[in-house]
Amino acid sequence: MKLADVINRIVVAMLGVVVALLGIGIIYALVVDVPLETTAGHLGLTFDAAALADKRIWLWIVGLLCLPLGLMLLRMSADVPRSTRRFEISAQLDDSAGVQVSVSQDSLKSLLAHVARQEPEIRGCRSSIHLNREGWDITCALAISPESSIPEVSREFERDVFTSLEHHTGMPVARLNLQFDLPTGRAPRIK
Repeated sequence: MKLADVINRIVVAMLGVVVALLGIGIIYALVVDVPLETTAGHLGLTFDAAALADKRIWLWIVGLLCLPLGLMLLRMSADVPRSTRRFEISAQLDDSAGVQVSVSQDSLKSLLAHVARQEPEIRGCRSSIHLNREGWDITCALAISPESSIPEVSREFERDVFTSLEHHTGMPVARLNLQFDLPTGRAPRIK
């Protein structure tokens, strides 16, 4: 995680604490009906809810909104972004030294979904992909239209997957496992 991300998380967490405490303070002042006073050095702050009797409903609304908003900010600061699995691919470019390339599993799944969208008979695609010594090990669950020919769709999809993955990654496809589902109704096309 980068330093800027850590700083952003700390700032959001501190803001969440301040906003939550503000909500708690407003609600407390409304409930006990006693002025709240705080001082920091020569600076003093007084909040008297009784002096704002005509604005009492708005104070309740602000207090009740600040509390969950502050808690949501705290929750956001604690969220760790989902890390996707990455595959390391070594490549030799011309006469230069070897280059280490990293590609995410999610981007390869998106590539497989793109290939599936190119086939009019395929209505949906879920995939898993792994890299072993021989190359890519892929499993795709395809939803196809009932009038489609599974052998024909298999051949076209296999050809396109092999071409796309080998072109984009430089690694061969070692195994492609296709699972077909024939929906009974009209399934929506994948987007």
